[in-house]
Amino acid sequence: MKLLSVAAKDWHWQYIFPSPTRSVDPLTGRKGRHHLSEDRIQRSMKRALRQVEINKNATPHTLRHSFATHLLENGYDICTVQELLGHRDVQTTMVYTHVLNRGGRGVISPLDHLRLVDFLNIQLDFHGFRNSLYSKQY
Repeated sequence: MKLLSVAAKDWHWQYIFPSPTRSVDPLTGRKGRHHLSEDRIQRSMKRALRQVEINKNATPHTLRHSFATHLLENGYDICTVQELLGHRDVQTTMVYTHVLNRGGRGVISPLDHLRLVDFLNIQLDFHGFRNSLYSKQY
């Protein structure tokens, strides 16, 4: 019974998507809260897709695929993605690498990652340096 008193406050025992209603456990008679049903989450996603006028089939599992794909596109290694998705075998995670076959377009220049503010600061620093060279009296 000590576990039950700790579980109520421990993050590991909490649901990320708790049910809005409480139910009674038929074995113990204790009131508690369970997780949302899968149907409820799927209906919420369908409603959200309709509201933003996305006319494609998508499920909560689609978000998992999207998450993995974006991680790989942003340079995370396959083993990190495997761990985050909870795959036992890296071959399961390798399915997501098919989207990375982009040929020469897959090479990203470091300059592509610079924000405009950083670029402008570099330009200003360079011009300030150049102007100080020209203003020196020889």
